[in-house]
Amino acid sequence: MAAITLSADNKRFEPAPEGVHIARCVSVIFAGTYDSEWKGKKRKRTLLRLTWELPLALKTEGDFAGEPFLVSKTYTASLSEKADLFKMLVAWRGKKFTDDELKAFAIGKLVGKYCQIQIVHEDVDGTTYANISTVMAIPAGTPLPPGKQEPFSYSVVEHTQAEFDKLTPKQQEWVQNSDEWKERENGEVLTAASDTKKTHAQELAEDDIPF
Repeated sequence: MAAITLSADNKRFEPAPEGVHIARCVSVIFAGTYDSEWKGKKRKRTLLRLTWELPLALKTEGDFAGEPFLVSKTYTASLSEKADLFKMLVAWRGKKFTDDELKAFAIGKLVGKYCQIQIVHEDVDGTTYANISTVMAIPAGTPLPPGKQEPFSYSVVEHTQAEFDKLTPKQQEWVQNSDEWKERENGEVLTAASDTKKTHAQELAEDDIPF
């Protein structure tokens, strides 16, 4: 799934510049579970989205000129060795996970953390998108520029209105289409399968394992 530059202007994107940037994670959104299809088979996918701020890459156009770019990417919430999220986290950490860490990695630990991100451009129907190609560890001793965005995390399972209000309208609409949101709106008791998802989400959010 492509990662695109976020913008308040729906008519035109100013893409983040290509190259390697210092980046700061400003949000982790556990969006919930959705229907999907892979190789002709229907399945469920539990998704989360990470958003990074590029403190040294500033917009040059429109009302937000001078503001840092934001880039985001959506991942399946899985820590299996073949999962894109797992591969990205290993590259970001610069080291492998221990078996104990993999039992319940605190994904919320990413909020406010710095890394390097490589951006590549892709042109689609006349629009240039800034895709996240690689996430990497920052070399020791690299100066870390201050960020501007207020970091936060949101989980549809542990929903609070205050955190939900920090999402963009499109992000809110996305979350509201999840199985977990619909169950809550319908006043349903979580099923056994949903209980499993809830436990997994809580494990991702626990804050007792260092990144």
